[in-house]
Amino acid sequence: MEKMRFARRTKIFLLLVTSLCGLSLWSSLGEQKEQNQLLSIETFNINRKSLAYQDSLAIDKNKKGGDNSQTNDNNNNINIKNNNNKSSSSSSNNNNNNNNNNNTIASIREIHRITPEILKVINTTEKSVVANETAKQSRTILMSYMRSGSTFTGDLFQASPDVMYMYEPLLYTNDVDELSQNTPIRSRVISKFFKDRNLPETLDYILNTMKCNLTDSNLRYMIGYTYSRSFDDYAICMKGLKPYGTRDCGQITLKRCHQSSNVISKILRLKMWEVDKLLARDPELQIIHLVRDPRGIAMSRTMARYYLNTRTLCVRMNTDASLSMELEKKYPGRILTVRYEDLALSPLNVTRKLFHHAKVKWTPQIADKVQDLTSPRNDSFDEKIFGTKRKNSSSTAFNWRRKLPFSTALEIQKFCQKMMDLYGYNIFQSYTEMMNLGFSSIQGNYSDKYYKGDSSDL
Repeated sequence: MEKMRFARRTKIFLLLVTSLCGLSLWSSLGEQKEQNQLLSIETFNINRKSLAYQDSLAIDKNKKGGDNSQTNDNNNNINIKNNNNKSSSSSSNNNNNNNNNNNTIASIREIHRITPEILKVINTTEKSVVANETAKQSRTILMSYMRSGSTFTGDLFQASPDVMYMYEPLLYTNDVDELSQNTPIRSRVISKFFKDRNLPETLDYILNTMKCNLTDSNLRYMIGYTYSRSFDDYAICMKGLKPYGTRDCGQITLKRCHQSSNVISKILRLKMWEVDKLLARDPELQIIHLVRDPRGIAMSRTMARYYLNTRTLCVRMNTDASLSMELEKKYPGRILTVRYEDLALSPLNVTRKLFHHAKVKWTPQIADKVQDLTSPRNDSFDEKIFGTKRKNSSSTAFNWRRKLPFSTALEIQKFCQKMMDLYGYNIFQSYTEMMNLGFSSIQGNYSDKYYKGDSSDL
């Protein structure tokens, strides 16, 4: 009888410790739903019942066994130590212990009744911690247009070890200037994915990946991962394991994402009307809208042999410029408008502003990286058209003025006049004026209807 009581007390003590650990972990999660708070209260009540039950055992033991119970407990310990030397006793004790265990479990279930709820708390604690950590991450989309300095700007963010950087998550779709809101996803994807049955919708895909919901299926469409240092380990894994979506490789990326304080996603294949929907669905999401002089975009695309339709490009940029002002009223302070030219002329100050908006920690090492990207100390450095390192970022931003045909400049100024006025880009009246670098192509300031940060950002 005393052995049964000893085993029972041990089991209840272990249950009590487990319950208290579950309660402690639960309280550390901070903000939880009301039903989980109620469950925590129930767990506390169970612990109280456990203590009451343990006290009743102690009272019962004192009544029946008195001082002999302590002697029996000591004898039990001695028997356990000498168990290997007494085979017959061992066999008997094992049978008794099995019976005791069954009786103990039955007694515990009878008293606690909602033991499955305790187990649920413990089993879901790890998932809750991960979800809580993800909720604390900052999420920022760097939105821009092809050949507008977005890859260069993205590399500035990659200088921070705290950033999980996603390069073009919508690279599985085509980049088109004019896009109807009712366009089905199958009409947008590139040919590689034509036959896929379960194509992810663009907005769902953006939000899922930015919240670290990196499933095997999601990673299949992240075809630009080789341009992100956050996916370096994943890239190494994928070289040895095919096809796409190998589970072990995905776990590497998932862990990296959950460990990051900030998630930055650089996206070109995104319209401002889509940004409106994203901001509504994710209240914590921030946007950086990087714009550039469309004349500079045209020259850069021509040199890179990219597709260019000045009319549709201007329609897209004009529409985004107008809608962005409306969204600033709807979501004040969540869309930071930045001109690429300002970043090129004052890289350190503007990069600090970008980091502040995205809630990324600024360090001296990041300042050194910005210096290296915008003005390398190595005089022998060879600037490449598809690279992001510049001999002199300020001169690179305005090189188009010496190369762009004036007829093309006039055409762009005609179609893009609305956005150029809003963003403070000057109109050239003659070829001579365009070639005169003493006449600035940008104004010192532009429309106050856009959020451009504040003095605390610097």
